[in-house]
Amino acid sequence: MTATKKQPFNFLFYYEFDTGEIIEKALLVGGDPTTASPLHLRIGIQEAKKILICPLPNATKASSSDYHFKLQFDTAKLLQPEQITVDSDDWDLHLEKDTIFYLLWKKEEVTLDENNSIELMLNGVMATLEPTQQNTTTTNVTLSWEFKRNGITIIDVTPTAPGETDPYEKSFTETLDMIQQQGLAIPLYVGFFSSNRVLNTNNQESELRLRITNMSKSPINFIANRSQLVVALEVGDANTFPWALGTKDLLNGVVVSIDGDKWGFKKIEEKGRMLEWTFTPKSDPGVELKSQDTMIIKLSQIVTDYPTGMTNLYLRSQYVPGYRDSEFICQIEKTPLVYPDKNVGIGTTTPTAKLQINGTGNTFLSGNGATNQVIIQDGNLGIGTTTPTAKLQIDGTGTTFLSGNGTANQVVIQDGNLGIGTTEPKGKLDIQGSIKINGSPAMKSEEYLYLEPDILFSLEQSPEEWGAFIAGSRIIFTRQVNASEQDKKWKIITSEYNNILECTRVKVLFIRNEFFE
Repeated sequence: MTATKKQPFNFLFYYEFDTGEIIEKALLVGGDPTTASPLHLRIGIQEAKKILICPLPNATKASSSDYHFKLQFDTAKLLQPEQITVDSDDWDLHLEKDTIFYLLWKKEEVTLDENNSIELMLNGVMATLEPTQQNTTTTNVTLSWEFKRNGITIIDVTPTAPGETDPYEKSFTETLDMIQQQGLAIPLYVGFFSSNRVLNTNNQESELRLRITNMSKSPINFIANRSQLVVALEVGDANTFPWALGTKDLLNGVVVSIDGDKWGFKKIEEKGRMLEWTFTPKSDPGVELKSQDTMIIKLSQIVTDYPTGMTNLYLRSQYVPGYRDSEFICQIEKTPLVYPDKNVGIGTTTPTAKLQINGTGNTFLSGNGATNQVIIQDGNLGIGTTTPTAKLQIDGTGTTFLSGNGTANQVVIQDGNLGIGTTEPKGKLDIQGSIKINGSPAMKSEEYLYLEPDILFSLEQSPEEWGAFIAGSRIIFTRQVNASEQDKKWKIITSEYNNILECTRVKVLFIRNEFFE
């Protein structure tokens, strides 16, 4: 049985654009090679403890016989391959057959280990597709090498295990996504529907809805099994990448879907510091997005505890006829507080009240010091205390204000006195202003001229809402007046009131019946 050989090298192809965006394992297609971003190649170790790259004696020019690495593009046809150069004095580059390149290390011996790698940039690398390759979305590139040539060691690998003989591969093939550079910018509007906030409380799921709208006057056609929409989220360790949304394992639990049944989920994969979900139309002829039409991408079951702040969602459209591959960046806010539909939610993404706080334990609104707090505990609200024993308990020294607009619209507790409409209450209850019940006065007084005995008053005040009192010359003469059961009118029998004199004015005080209940 033949043992599987180990891969000594770790190769990474990537582009770094002027915007700072990095795209790994990709090859540009269909643009101008003279203005294309350089293709980076990073070479490090994978299943080796250490690798020495040694210079070839007397070799300063790369050729098919003098090289360290052979680089071959398997299916892609390169535009102007003869113009491709290596942007480094440490390397020399030689081209054969338009798709094969030989790379020669020209400098002194260099060591690759877990802390050291080498990198080069290839300028002018741009592919093109033949008419028969229009549905092609990837291409392979193969790197090969030799450890010895003509008895001379040119690549020396220190095995990870002593005593291993010839345990290593001599080639490596990488699959590169082809990024379309020709065509117009795709006329899509991309943005979050409703809210871009997710809770970072680590115990609440959040949901986002991404809206994609065709802003042109013509339909956009996504071709079945070729055109792609890719959703990418930033991943990484919270200490090193606090702007990420979560780790790869954490975000693997996120469910990404496109509304309707026309799009199929293709794959989820990690690329560098991104976790990507790829979708493609399910069947011919594909998906037509008409002018001003919208589709929705839903991201659900998002759980994170990463630091409060912004993170990015990337949406990429790829292989759409007539348009170059495009990328849209939408910011997601990680926060313990959300406020959809003008409601504020703490620990919940769906608050149903102006302020809704969910979670276990006590809820604090804290200032300076232990007593400058508002706490909700077991359904009790405490101000200035951490252990409220009533529905509302206020502790502390000084004056307590419940204030509205202006100094007159206040409730003040000062030295045990309660003031309403005043900041300096003089008694246990001091009210500056009128007292009303349900918007109406709580009491009122009227005067009536007494002309004859047993007079009946027809008054606006209904006996069903008001009680009535005759004000006597002394407090002992003040009497309650009863309404007539027959006609529901107020009736004063003067013979019962020895303090009422003929041709005098009678003062009647009306008090709302709520005071008698």
